[in-house]
Amino acid sequence: MQGAVGTWETGPSVGTGVAFMDTGNVLGENVFVGYAGFNINLAQAQAWVATLYDARLRALGVRYLFAVQGPADSLYNGLEIGNSKIAAALNRLVSPRMGFIVVAGHSSGSFVADELLQQLDTGADPSGALGSRLVYFDLDGDQRYVAASGINRLRRAYYVNAYSAAAGTASYNHAVMNSLGAAFAGKGGTYQYEASGSGCTGGGVFCVHIALINTHPHDPQNGSGIDYADFGGRPVNFAWLDAKEQDAALGQCNAAVSTKGAILYAYALLGGCGSFLGAPTTDELGTPDGRGRYNHFQGGSIYFTFFTGAHEVHGAIRALWASLGWERSALGYPISDQHLVQGEQRSDFEHGSIALRADGTAYVVPPPSDAGPAMPADAGPHDAGAHDAGPGPGGADAGALAFAAPPLRSQVLVLPGARGPAADGAPLEGGCSVSSGPAVLLLAAALLRRRRALARSEV
Repeated sequence: MQGAVGTWETGPSVGTGVAFMDTGNVLGENVFVGYAGFNINLAQAQAWVATLYDARLRALGVRYLFAVQGPADSLYNGLEIGNSKIAAALNRLVSPRMGFIVVAGHSSGSFVADELLQQLDTGADPSGALGSRLVYFDLDGDQRYVAASGINRLRRAYYVNAYSAAAGTASYNHAVMNSLGAAFAGKGGTYQYEASGSGCTGGGVFCVHIALINTHPHDPQNGSGIDYADFGGRPVNFAWLDAKEQDAALGQCNAAVSTKGAILYAYALLGGCGSFLGAPTTDELGTPDGRGRYNHFQGGSIYFTFFTGAHEVHGAIRALWASLGWERSALGYPISDQHLVQGEQRSDFEHGSIALRADGTAYVVPPPSDAGPAMPADAGPHDAGAHDAGPGPGGADAGALAFAAPPLRSQVLVLPGARGPAADGAPLEGGCSVSSGPAVLLLAAALLRRRRALARSEV
C-alpha cells in the first residue's frame, strides 16, 4: 500500500472476506469500509481501498480501513461475509476523535453493506454511537437486506449513479439509484457522477458502472477486477466523496472553514473537533507581521511560524496574550502548548511565558534575565483587529506599549474565572460546542505603561 504505515490483517479474527488496517493516521480516527462488487477478490478490494486512502481518505482523517471482497453470487444469497466481526470492531474503535464512518458498497457489494447496516439496526449498535457517525454511499448497487429504519438511523445516505453525456450511456443501476434516492431524499438522496471523461463508449453500461471505482476503466465496454487493482494512469474515483463532504460533515467538524499543513497536524494531535479547541471558526490566515499563520477555533487558537512550529493557546492565557497585542507583543509567538509547571498551567512564548494558577488567575512570567527583548526599531502599534474572529476579548488597546518588557512577577496581571486544561495537564474533553473562558479585564496597557515609566525613572 503506497504511503501506508500499517499492514493488512486478515483471517478468522477479522472476518471472512474482510481485511483490516490501522494506518496510524494522526489526522483523525475516522473509518472507511469498502465493499467490492460481485466476483472481486479480497486482494483487489484491498488495492481499491488502499488507493482511495492515499488519494483522499488520509486527508479526511481516516485512520482505520476495512476492505471487503465481493459476494460469491450477485445477490449475496449466501450471506458469507464476516459483517458481524466488522460491527464488533467498529464498536471497539469508537472514540471522541472518531467523527465519521464511511461505508461504501459498489454494485453487488451494496447487498453486503446492507447486511452490516441491518445488523447495526437490530442490536449491534446498542449505544447508537455508530449510526450517528455513519455515512453510506451506495455506488450504483441496490438495496435488499436492510429495512428503511436501518437507513433512517444513519447520519446520511447517498445513492450514486453515473452518466456519460459523451457516450449517451447511463450506469447499469442508474434507475434504481434514482428510485432509492427519491425514497430517502431526506437522508441525502441521489448523486449523479458525470463520466464523460471515462473513455466509455456508447452502450458500455458496465464501463460507466465501474467508472465509480476507476475513473478510466480498462475496457470501454465492460468493467472487471483489473479496474479495482490497476490505477496506473487511471485515477481512483473519489468525486462522490468530494461532492458530499460538506453535506455529510466529513473530515473536519466545520466544513465551511478549513485547517491545513502544520496547523492541521497540531490540531489533529490535540484531538481535533473532540478536543477543547472544538471546531475551527476561521480559515488559515496570515498574521499582520507576515511571519506566521494561524487558525481560530471555538476554544482557542493555533499559531505557526517556521521557527516556532505550531502551538495552541487558549483560555485566560490566550486572553492575556491578546490584551498585549498578540504575537507583536513583547512575548512574541507561542513556542509550546499549555503544560503543567509546578502546579500551574503555562504557555511558553519566544520571550517569556504566561502562567495560570489553579484559581484561574493568569499572569506574565518574564524570561529568566527579566531584561525583556529589545524593541525593534520599526515597531509600531499592532492591528489587533486582524485577530478578532476568535474567542475571548475582542481587540487589544492599539495604543498599548506592545514592545515593552514583560512586567515583573510583582506586577502581574490577574485574570479571574477562566478555565484551562485539567489540573493534571491533560486536555479537557468536549464536543464542538466547547468555548473559551469568560471575558477578562484588559489591564495590560496600564501595567506596561507603568513598567516603561519605571524604566525611564531609573535612567
